[in-house]
Amino acid sequence: MPKLSKDSAFLIEQYWEHPVQDFHLGELRKVDSDHFQISYESIGDESNPTVLLVMGHGTTGVAWTKHLINPLLEAGYHVIRYDNRDTGNTSWAADWSQKRSYDLLDMAKDGLRVLDAVGKKEAHVVGISMGGMIAQEMALNFPERVKTLTSIASTGHFFDPKVTSLSPDLLWKNIRMGLKYGAEPKDYVKKIQRRCQVVSYLRTDTVITPEMIQAYTAFSKFEHDMQNKNPKAGKHHSKAIRKSGSRLDELMILKMPVLIIHGTEDQLVVPKHVSRYAPMIRNQQTIWIEGMGHVPKYEHDERMGKEIARFLKEQH
Repeated sequence: MPKLSKDSAFLIEQYWEHPVQDFHLGELRKVDSDHFQISYESIGDESNPTVLLVMGHGTTGVAWTKHLINPLLEAGYHVIRYDNRDTGNTSWAADWSQKRSYDLLDMAKDGLRVLDAVGKKEAHVVGISMGGMIAQEMALNFPERVKTLTSIASTGHFFDPKVTSLSPDLLWKNIRMGLKYGAEPKDYVKKIQRRCQVVSYLRTDTVITPEMIQAYTAFSKFEHDMQNKNPKAGKHHSKAIRKSGSRLDELMILKMPVLIIHGTEDQLVVPKHVSRYAPMIRNQQTIWIEGMGHVPKYEHDERMGKEIARFLKEQH
């Protein structure tokens, strides 16, 4: 786990006093879906073909960076990113319980309601991590709405008994972080310190620089001031993943072109998952990004944006 400097708390407190940075890139809107108000962002010319970006576990859609989005805009695409249930500016599951929980198919339908709201019958769907699982559900259950599917750092079955879902190293690091900071620290300094260490580890960073602390603080302040993430989002999303089970046997029915992107150093969805689910898909390309962990660095985002744009152009 990358170590924080002794002055990290001081730096976080200083950066927290900076004006909030707005990470939005387009027009913010909302649409109703199954008792939820889904918040989404329309970026670029809506008359262009649409790329729908589906974010992962417990994370706001704004985590899709401009480094990935800009190559898509430059290639002539309209981009939508949205907040999954219980994240960002999307509403919370007010009556959630183990017996009244939602699953990935429910979350997939939210993305389709977003497409309906902008008048799009189909889109190129791109999902990362849990978002890749949601995107697979869209493609399997509503193939007429998914022109192409891109699955990043994802899997056909997270709890596949033939694959260790988490590396032993990551499990140990997660235990250590829990002991050090708690599962959900309330103090914003400790919360950002924990975020710096966990995200840096998942990005395969070896050091945490002051610039990185500033970036993590700025994004955390944005979420705090401009969004309303449910602290139980992670619990709800984990239940949705487990409840949805395996898609491995279903993936073989997919007919649309599929792009799979995975990092060689992914410690959360280990690379062996690709060897399990990629062969199930008939019309697929797989791209390995050397050195990329589960959370992409900016240079990885830029490369992925260009690779996705190339892939989409090949389908015309």
